Amino acid sequence: FYFQNRARPCSFSNVPRFMITTEPKLVAELDNFKIWLKKGIPKHIVDFLETARYGTDGAVYEHLMVADRIQHMHDPHLAYATFDEDLVACILLNRVTSRQQGERVDSYYIRYFNAHPKYKGQGITKKLSILFIEELRKHLPGKVLFYAAMEDGNGRSINIVERVGFKKLAPFKTLGFSRFFPKKSNRISRVVHREEEEQVIHHLESFYQNYSLVHFHNIFQKGQYYIIKNQGEILAGVQMHKTIWRVASMPGLSGKFLIYAVPHIPVLNKMIHPQHFEFITFEGIYYQTGKEGVLLELMEGLLAQEQLKTAILWLAESHPLYPFLIQKGQLGLIHQFVKDANAYLAVDDQYLTPEQQSKLKAGIPYISTFDFI
Repeated sequence: FYFQNRARPCSFSNVPRFMITTEPKLVAELDNFKIWLKKGIPKHIVDFLETARYGTDGAVYEHLMVADRIQHMHDPHLAYATFDEDLVACILLNRVTSRQQGERVDSYYIRYFNAHPKYKGQGITKKLSILFIEELRKHLPGKVLFYAAMEDGNGRSINIVERVGFKKLAPFKTLGFSRFFPKKSNRISRVVHREEEEQVIHHLESFYQNYSLVHFHNIFQKGQYYIIKNQGEILAGVQMHKTIWRVASMPGLSGKFLIYAVPHIPVLNKMIHPQHFEFITFEGIYYQTGKEGVLLELMEGLLAQEQLKTAILWLAESHPLYPFLIQKGQLGLIHQFVKDANAYLAVDDQYLTPEQQSKLKAGIPYISTFDFI
């Protein structure tokens, strides 16, 4: 969720489109603003989202690969508001089938929310945000479970989702993993054969059987699931995603150091450069009990493979890997810059049965890091 944007008002006239599967449907009007719903993402919406900034009171940053991310969303659904020919705001959800301790539930993850700065500070975006969610509840197919990731410092978005009935589910942590000179591993292999894919899914389903919000739609994306095997047995595996951010600001003294000093420090500016912060992240994490060290070898080896020095992970505090990484993972310098970026998952589970709600709350939340980049 975010509300900052640097775009100029966007005209709907004569713009090329892509990824369109339905025509927009007018569903509501508010003070001369029109609310539209559609499935699929026109190009002008992608352009609008590419100008957006995440965060408010804490770190503020931009995603530089929005078009690529939208192209790989599983089943995107869009709501947007217009005033005359101007695009005012939009909300983009990804429809997935998530599992709550094994039980499948039709789910919508709120991936993007963006409003134009021209309309900020007047109470308009807040009203539109609430109306978006209300209309999506009415019109989306399935509409069983809605959920979103919320940064603790993003007070505006927190206020809106709480206003429309979302509840806190569970906190999660940001972890940095970095090496100045990452070591290669000749034990790493990429999953390319159907037999190996089936083996990976079998391991993941077993590993995450007691988790909630589990889905594997992003596993094998771009053919980037990597494993370490021994005598044909998978010891550890991860789905890797590569991305680039532009960091505009960071809180605290360490944040100022990162923004103003790090770009001028050799080696360190290869680890994190605020104007071009390229890193990898992992999801679908699997490891055999007692083989956490092999997982670290895999993560570091992928840094070396990609010729990068930094990875960012997001894990629920209740994930068994979290205390291991904090205590024994030797996370590296980058963790000092990101460790205070706390967040939580918020859910609207009003359509679930009491049993489904119980399973949702009891399970350890699965974090799909693709949703965060």
